[in-house]
Amino acid sequence: MIIQFATIQLWPSITGTRPGVLLPQKASLPHNSSLSKRKRGSTFPSDLPKHVSANDLPDTVCYRDIQLFFLKDPEGNRDVLCAIIEFRNLKGRPEGTDGTQFFMHGDYQLAYCPIVQIISYAFRDGAFLNTKLSPEIIWRLQVPKHLSSLLLRWKPDILDTPLLRRVTRTEYGYELDKSLPMTYDSSRQALRELGRDAKFEDDIGHYNYRRWTANEGNRNFTSQERQRVLGQSGDGVFERHYQSQFMQRNLQHVVLL
Repeated sequence: MIIQFATIQLWPSITGTRPGVLLPQKASLPHNSSLSKRKRGSTFPSDLPKHVSANDLPDTVCYRDIQLFFLKDPEGNRDVLCAIIEFRNLKGRPEGTDGTQFFMHGDYQLAYCPIVQIISYAFRDGAFLNTKLSPEIIWRLQVPKHLSSLLLRWKPDILDTPLLRRVTRTEYGYELDKSLPMTYDSSRQALRELGRDAKFEDDIGHYNYRRWTANEGNRNFTSQERQRVLGQSGDGVFERHYQSQFMQRNLQHVVLL
């Protein structure tokens, strides 16, 4: 549960994605969702690859949205564990178009490492196709000499499982749901309580992280790159709702000197 809460804060910060991409704003899944279908089962299951519509998936990040792989270090140092995450639940994106993909890598500060979080979820859910992998073994893997990368594959039956899932209170304590995604509202309330416990002057919200990332991106990226990151079609929304009111350039120095 603690790791899930850390992910909700970290991933929007390093990608600028809308909170609704990570967490569904609906209280429950639609009746025709892929998770509901899996519970009913199939009489004659096929092992042939099937196209899965984005509309049939939960409005959150699932294992099928993540490629986890080792990337070979060209200088012969330790190979790097990386990930590519596709955010497909984008606002206003028509069915059939691509989502936005982000490259993530490990960080020596574990609190800021998205790779450690992904691995933690994978072992929690038994998601690795190679069942011999363990937390001790995975960090010792190396890319074969004839390859430039080594993909760590997921089990087929785990692909549509959300990483961020609902936590419910039972008579035995807190329990993680096996299929239902965490909701936007429960996360929003938790963030608000966190800020109040820390005695912050203002309440914390999901968009605090997105606005901060938007302004960092505006300083370091082109306008087109910033729009792609934020999923916006122009500069108007950023200028009205995201741009910092604080002028971070020394205009006095420019004018007088």
